[in-house]
Amino acid sequence: MMIRKTEAIVLRSRDFSESSLVVSFYTRDLGKINGLAKGIKSRRKKYGGYLQPFTHNDIVFYQKIHVGLCTVSQCNLRDFFPAIREDLEKTAYASYFVELIDKTTPVQDENIEIFNLLLRSLTLLSTEDAKKICRIFEIKLLDLLGLMPTITNCIHCGSMIRGKARFSASLGGTLCQKCFYKDYKSTPILKGAIATITYISKQGYNQISRLRLTSAVEENLREVLNLFLGFHLGSQLKSLEFLEKINGNFLTYSRRFV
Repeated sequence: MMIRKTEAIVLRSRDFSESSLVVSFYTRDLGKINGLAKGIKSRRKKYGGYLQPFTHNDIVFYQKIHVGLCTVSQCNLRDFFPAIREDLEKTAYASYFVELIDKTTPVQDENIEIFNLLLRSLTLLSTEDAKKICRIFEIKLLDLLGLMPTITNCIHCGSMIRGKARFSASLGGTLCQKCFYKDYKSTPILKGAIATITYISKQGYNQISRLRLTSAVEENLREVLNLFLGFHLGSQLKSLEFLEKINGNFLTYSRRFV
């Protein structure tokens, strides 16, 4: 049995017994882990808030060899992100971030860049435009997961995109005008959206956090990225369904899975 200490962001939790919870964390050193917090519900007044989704903590846990569930013995809160929790829309975005991480990452697959992306995105979400931070988060996460779609060249013929283009979630990239027939369900993608995806994927967070998006480009990015992520996930994310509802896009989102 090994005793470990690491920074961790709570992804989700569920009841294990009358007094205990199973908590999924994304950690700096181990990637995603599942931990048993024994007796936490009886100490909820003191510790319960620490294990709410998207809280940032230092945790100490016992890890048994060949056992998937570790035992969390200590949890010290670093950041509760109160500015996010006071805003319904930002809370919905933060919930989407952690659910997306949970659905796309395997257990104990260390990736410090994903941890840093999640922490930086939550930090900026407290003060920056939520929609912009969400688009940056989605693009950066796709890049880190090795799922970045082909954007600047046609996914079918390979020619550089110069004129009108459409995005095919099923094919994994953009189509030039002469190749639109390859996917009649593809959706239009703006030149500004193509340029933005390319820029965000290549630049560090310090540069892209100052990026300004027009409403047309941001909306186009939302549609394209949600279609692409939905295709790979194969199901609705509860957090995204709620987010689309409060932003007035629920009908558009629902039709993708009909």
